[in-house]
Amino acid sequence: MEHYEKAETHRYNGPPEPHEVRVASRHSTKDIIQRAKQLLKEEEHQQVLLSGQGPTVVKATSCAEIIKRQHPDLHQVTSIQRARVEEIWKPKDSSQGLDDLKVERQIPAISILLCCAAPDPSTPGYQAPSEDTRPGHQGGKAKRTKTEGGSGGGGGKSKRKPKDSSKERTQEKSKERPKEGKERPKDGHKDGPKERPEET
Repeated sequence: MEHYEKAETHRYNGPPEPHEVRVASRHSTKDIIQRAKQLLKEEEHQQVLLSGQGPTVVKATSCAEIIKRQHPDLHQVTSIQRARVEEIWKPKDSSQGLDDLKVERQIPAISILLCCAAPDPSTPGYQAPSEDTRPGHQGGKAKRTKTEGGSGGGGGKSKRKPKDSSKERTQEKSKERPKEGKERPKDGHKDGPKERPEET
């Protein structure tokens, strides 16, 4: 296939449904979501079908997740299948006398139905609205309460650390000990100078 280049691609999808949005590589995510939300608001539809094939499967899934975050009460039905495409390959150099090639391939495809009304729960691929994404749901996380002495409000009193009693004991012992190195008399006697006898 190094001497050929792909010229055309034919997809056998049939006509789109009235509430279908076919995701293509050239379509921006913003335009896809805007069109899908418009279909959800219309009374005659109140549902949207996002379909993607090949490289647009991931894009269709991402658009559906974004819409569900904005509308958490939507029901979802996902269908995964394979689609048939036909590719026309033409030679890069026509002077070599090579003929055109026709290649048929099977590529992955996905269809995601988002609807306001609840379908049959036994439908394959059905997914009910998630409780964690509903408005006002805390997601199972407990609220943090303010502790005493915290930064919020300053209503609580901060607990003082108990004084170290060992330091007080050492200070008291040092006071009770006699001071060493008392001054000695100048003459060197411990008991002081002796009285001289009177001269006769």
